[in-house]
Amino acid sequence: MSDFPKPVIEDPKIEALTILAEEAAEIIQEVTKALRFGIEHRHPAKDYDAMDGLSREIGQFVAVLRVLRHAGLIRDEEREAGIREKIEKLRVFSNIPEDWLE
Repeated sequence: MSDFPKPVIEDPKIEALTILAEEAAEIIQEVTKALRFGIEHRHPAKDYDAMDGLSREIGQFVAVLRVLRHAGLIRDEEREAGIREKIEKLRVFSNIPEDWLE
């Protein structure tokens, strides 16, 4: 790992936000692969399917969210409000089954 470049961002909050953006992009990549090749698709070089890959990327995203929360950048009240708002929008504007929204 010593050959890996040292981060140039010195502010840890900015670095954590940058990493969050990178993880969000990796989630997008996993979703689009699943849509293109199917949710059961297994990449020949990996030992897991598309949903396993997506789950891993979401886990890494959540890990960075935890870091941001500890840094005081994620505010629990606003996060919870956002969750409630999104669930209500999904009830109105999607065909997602109600029992998935609980």
